[in-house]
Amino acid sequence: IGGWLPNVLKKKVFICRGLRAFDKVYVETSTLKKKVEAFGINQVVLLPNFKKIEIVKEKAISLGFNDCGAAKVEQLPTSKFDEWIKKGYNANMNYLNNYHSQRFNPCELLEGAKTVFSFIISYNTENQIEQYTHKIASYAQGFDYHKVIKNKLYILLEELKALYPDFQAKICVDTAPVMEKHWAVKAGLGWIGKNTCFISEKWGSKVFLAEIICNYESDYTQEVRNQCGKCRKCIKSSLE
Repeated sequence: IGGWLPNVLKKKVFICRGLRAFDKVYVETSTLKKKVEAFGINQVVLLPNFKKIEIVKEKAISLGFNDCGAAKVEQLPTSKFDEWIKKGYNANMNYLNNYHSQRFNPCELLEGAKTVFSFIISYNTENQIEQYTHKIASYAQGFDYHKVIKNKLYILLEELKALYPDFQAKICVDTAPVMEKHWAVKAGLGWIGKNTCFISEKWGSKVFLAEIICNYESDYTQEVRNQCGKCRKCIKSSLE
């Protein structure tokens, strides 16, 4: 099919390859469907409310994000979290007792939610304030990341809505009741280490997480293997 379609169309269709030939071509709009069919391809399937992860990822990276993945919305189990709260491990973080149902079901944050797009952006940069004698956490050495990341996501959201006017979404950056690490893992961006921190194979653990919960489906990314193995460096470091 590569020789049949012009480059402008190759970037906008989702092709399912069979053993001998291309079985089906999936497109996102009826206009694209007609254009592809004009090349003599009969099995063209229209995917309503479908957003290719490549489109979202390309736009996200252009805005400064380091990676992006997609996970299908599902009701999350609550037993481990409930036991953690029951034991008082949240200390004085009483806000974790709030919005319990929303925290584990994105559909309660956005009606008709189908996909969680998860984003990471690294803050693993050199110390910018070495002239000071006191120490400041690396994540706090720049502008308020809540505002910076949220602004980027609103720009991304406007670009997506320009392409798909019925695209509905909720933006989440740290403060929303969302299990961020879980969705980042489900989206194939990394895994949770033995110190319970999220770890990206390429960007490490110094990353901010953010999400766009939306009413569109996507070609969901696969989870990656937990690569901690027998390593216990994070635990040893935290005890020193």
